[in-house]
Amino acid sequence: MSTTLTILSDNLPGDKLQSEHGFAVHVQTSSTSVLFDTGQGAVFSANARSLGIDLESLDLLVLSHGHYDHTGNVAQVLAYNPGIHVHCHPAVLLSRYGVRHGKAFPIGIPDASRAALLSLPADQLHRSAQFHRLTEGVYFSGTIPRVTSFEDTGGNFFLDSTLFHQDTLHDDMALYIVHGDALTVVTGCCHSGIVNTVTHAMSCFPNVRLHTVLGGLHLLNASQERLERTIHALAQLNLTALVLCHCTGSAQGNAVKRALGDIVSLGHTGLQLDFTA
Repeated sequence: MSTTLTILSDNLPGDKLQSEHGFAVHVQTSSTSVLFDTGQGAVFSANARSLGIDLESLDLLVLSHGHYDHTGNVAQVLAYNPGIHVHCHPAVLLSRYGVRHGKAFPIGIPDASRAALLSLPADQLHRSAQFHRLTEGVYFSGTIPRVTSFEDTGGNFFLDSTLFHQDTLHDDMALYIVHGDALTVVTGCCHSGIVNTVTHAMSCFPNVRLHTVLGGLHLLNASQERLERTIHALAQLNLTALVLCHCTGSAQGNAVKRALGDIVSLGHTGLQLDFTA
């Protein structure tokens, strides 16, 4: 099985491509076209056109979690593909809030995206918290167990505008891609923690070697202790490649690269990774 990953939306631009605070990755296998997240704004579709990726030919849409910078173009994708199947955690549709200057501001799935999802026929919207197979070699992580003592959601997130109900973001999902005897983990924001996420991936595939991690690690607000312990844990994994994207944080990403060396690179729009089993 051959698999190609292409970043369509990210914080860093590729050559002649646009960037935004958002994330989206296209996964093309031998048989299936999968979109993981939809970015925030117009950058997503513009980059897809520039890269020759046909959004009308998508088979599956997978949502990592219910924040606006990952779900901004859901309505557009569903308009292109009325028959597409969508996989997400049930909590993706919740209202969500962050804090700015001591006040709440909405950061959840946009109204148009929520409405588009809810308008889908029941047999096309797969809301699940369970690990499951999406297509040959591609898997939905399901709820990621949070077993480390040092990882957190990466910020102050709430479910209400009064900032009373903390949002633990248990809808945070990842993609697990198996190609031959190797495993690639694709994260959205990794609010579950990158160490928790890869630990869960390896438990799902105990006989497959962890090869690549690509996506946001949400370390930009990490304490020094969390950053150091994360780097130490990543160093034990014998990764071939670690591609830092979106919400990892510039200073934090540089610290990871200094510690782990050439296996670490910065993701950007247009970046492609090819795998052949």
